Amino acid sequence: MRKWLAVAALGLSWAGFAQSPYKAMVLKVSGAPVGHPSEKQNEPVVSGQKWAEPLAVDVPAGSVITVLVLSKGERLEITGPGRVKVDHSGLRLEGCKARSLTSTQHKFAITGENHRQIGGFTVRGGSPASTSAQLDRVEVVGGGAPALVVSKPAGEGEPPGLSFQFLDTYSGPDLNREFTLVQTQGDRYAIKSEVVKGQKVGSRWEWKVRLPENQDSPLLGLSITPLQGEGEWLYTKVYLATPKDELELETAGQDCLQWADGEPQSYEPWLIYATLLEEKGRLEEASRILDKALRLEPSEPGLIQMKARLLMDLGRYGQAADLLKAHPLKKLPPVH
Repeated sequence: MRKWLAVAALGLSWAGFAQSPYKAMVLKVSGAPVGHPSEKQNEPVVSGQKWAEPLAVDVPAGSVITVLVLSKGERLEITGPGRVKVDHSGLRLEGCKARSLTSTQHKFAITGENHRQIGGFTVRGGSPASTSAQLDRVEVVGGGAPALVVSKPAGEGEPPGLSFQFLDTYSGPDLNREFTLVQTQGDRYAIKSEVVKGQKVGSRWEWKVRLPENQDSPLLGLSITPLQGEGEWLYTKVYLATPKDELELETAGQDCLQWADGEPQSYEPWLIYATLLEEKGRLEEASRILDKALRLEPSEPGLIQMKARLLMDLGRYGQAADLLKAHPLKKLPPVH
């Protein structure tokens, strides 16, 4: 069912989701709407973007934005000309028209932690961007006692021992403007260190380590280095999901899959599901799900931005750089 909302201003409740600063998530964009997160900054509106207060979005005539109101699980199609303002009460429409689209009605809590932009940074220092991390698969397994499993194609002989250091902070990394350097990580210290002996599983070498417990922050960094030799085999982020997180992810995932069955030509449910997986640290799964969206819209800027971010967080800097070189993102001049 679709209906026009004949209102000049739309106040949307945020009750129950006060822990998240985000009011809405952009699902689809046509035309050239522009967001103004500050008086001196503007940026194009792209899919996957999260809206938080204070924010104003100009929607020119002929432009259309589809957003997901996170606290309601409601999809809105906003049509210009006009402006959307985001404040403590939610979204306010000035001149725009909006209609409600069919939705799962699932209420999504998205924090957007580390949903940063990739590329366009000026980096001093850093290290050359490599083709990929030494470890090409990173997955969380288990229920009550989750563990992290990393692996790579098997080489000659026995797999080497690896040192796992779980860090109090995950920072970056980011590419510079030329996609040739990776930003140096900031200060960090290890809250857990463990040496893990690998094993051969089929045609791969595999290492498995228990995740830390009872940490103040659910988001940690992880550095994996070989016991023999130099360099970092992987730098990535780890999210310590609670049983409640896992249940919310499972329920939301089922809703998104049902939505995808009903709208097989829409990339929106895959975008949302990938975002939720990323939120809970399921980076490999998020990347695979996002590929479903990219197969439907291979040149969508927001999807490309998210894919690059996932590749960076999985240590695949060269792949992220190649993707952004092939699909440069539009940059708007600053507001004067």
